[in-house]
Parts: sequence; structure tokens; C-alpha cells
Amino acid sequence: MFLLPQLLAFWIIRTNGVTELSNSIFDTNHVPMAVYSNLIQRIGLFVLPVFVICNFPPMFILGKMEPGLIIWAFLAPIWLLAVIRFIWQFALRDYTSASQ
Repeated sequence: MFLLPQLLAFWIIRTNGVTELSNSIFDTNHVPMAVYSNLIQRIGLFVLPVFVICNFPPMFILGKMEPGLIIWAFLAPIWLLAVIRFIWQFALRDYTSASQ
């Protein structure tokens, strides 16, 4: 999941901002997703599924997960892998090494 922001390094020269972006995304998991607005919850569940990492396990154990979210917990990693693979292949297509 956190490989996605790191893939920006193919197009950005200074990567300290990319690392800060990745850390900021992970910081959203320090509070329950119910604290965020519905729009942020949808983005954190379906676009960039960061809430799947730290919010789903406690919700599942406490029995507060809807059946649709349980299914999404299994599908999200597969979807994210496909997206990351596509971006990786796109990035490598035009990549040239600094030593060449």
C-alpha cells in the first residue's frame, strides 16, 4: 500500500516530499475512520485503502463490520496489487538510469 507514494520517485527528483506524503497517509490510521467525514472514509476505503490496514481488524473482532466491508477486505489487496503493478510497469517503461 505504501509503495504507491514511493513510485512517485520515478517522476520526482527530490523524494523527501514523497516520504513525508507516505508518512502522512499512514498517520490517518491513528484514529478510527468513523472520526472522518463520509468523503474521506470513502477515499480511505476504496481509492487509497489505508483504512483497511488498521481499522478493519478491530472492527472485525468487535463484530462491527458490515458484510460488504468483509468482502472488500479480501478484494482490496488484489485491487491494490493490480494498480501498483500497472503504475510500476508504466514507470519502468520510460525510466533511464542516472549512470547511463
